[in-house]
Amino acid sequence: METIRAKLAEFGQEHLLYGFDTLPADRQTSYLAALSELDLAYIKKLSENAHVSPTLGGAITPSPSTRASDLTTEETAELTAIGKQLIASNTVAVVTMAGGQGTRLGYDGPKGCFDVGIGIPLFGLIASRIAALQAETGGVLPWYIMTSNENHEKTVAFFRDNKFFGLNPADVFFFPQGQLPLVSTDGKILLAEIGRVAEGPDGNGGVFAALLASGALADMEKRGIRQVFVCGIDNALVRPADPLFLGFFERDGAPCASKSVAKASPEERVGAFCVKDGHPCVIEYTELTPEMRQARNDAGLLTYGDANIVTHLMRFDALKTLCTRGLPMHTAFKAIPHYLPGQGQITPKEPNAYKFESFIFDAFSALDRMAILQVTREAEFAPVKNATGNDSPATALALLRQNGY
Repeated sequence: METIRAKLAEFGQEHLLYGFDTLPADRQTSYLAALSELDLAYIKKLSENAHVSPTLGGAITPSPSTRASDLTTEETAELTAIGKQLIASNTVAVVTMAGGQGTRLGYDGPKGCFDVGIGIPLFGLIASRIAALQAETGGVLPWYIMTSNENHEKTVAFFRDNKFFGLNPADVFFFPQGQLPLVSTDGKILLAEIGRVAEGPDGNGGVFAALLASGALADMEKRGIRQVFVCGIDNALVRPADPLFLGFFERDGAPCASKSVAKASPEERVGAFCVKDGHPCVIEYTELTPEMRQARNDAGLLTYGDANIVTHLMRFDALKTLCTRGLPMHTAFKAIPHYLPGQGQITPKEPNAYKFESFIFDAFSALDRMAILQVTREAEFAPVKNATGNDSPATALALLRQNGY
């Protein structure tokens, strides 16, 4: 207790022990254990650099890409056959980042449990596509699902209630992503309640550390996995372990590959695939200059027009390396409900605290090269992010119907 008290005092976080004496003995023990695990020096550094965003810098050029529509019929058939053979050889795994809640959709539960109106939840759509590939190739596609502390138990229960959507439970691996404390503008770690620090998921870039810490990476290695498909949960048209994409990846030989779609307009708020100082990267919309957004090539297409749709393939050796590297942290300023000593529960109407998170695309800069396959937006990209309007359940449902659902 004295060691923890001194540690908190050193970093100006003594308030975290407010009300400690009112906690039951078992809660006191677990809370002290949680406090002892806090990396206060790291949290202080994040807080002090909350206003420092990754900057462009360096020499930036558009990433080269291949349009799937430009492949010949023979090429498409050949690459698809290669991909199916890889699946049949049991060397491909699927990772889905599903730590988010459906709050913005007005849904109380894990986003993956949400149904856009098709009669199948987002988890079920991916599961059905995995099952179809397994039936067609005779191979096994182990599925690794990243949850969060907030939705882990509900996600696992949802799969059990739905009998794993027909998949073998032994081939579905759930693992929670890491958490980071939420910090006020004056550097104080917030309390969720007496005896519990307010925390948030550490972003989709946390997938690397979580794969390593959970044993999921070791499980892949034990299975002999060589190609790892990674996607988010909120694209209703995502094609897990797409054989064409796998074959394209295998033929190219790059350590990583990503799918893109052509930006709908210069002002579409999506990240674009680029090359920075000779390494692949994604430049966010807000970081592209107006000139870069508007630039077009000789064919009249947007120069920085390959939009990131969070659909990636990585060779296992590259993934293993990335799992041991740290990523830069991005800061979001949010309105965070919390417990304030002396005042009780506070529900702010305006942003009051920093949330720190890493992004998976920041890992790409550690690689020498990335292959980009540009696919058709209407066939492969139906994001479910907003309750209404663009990228909503309604737009995703329309695209699913357009694709035969």
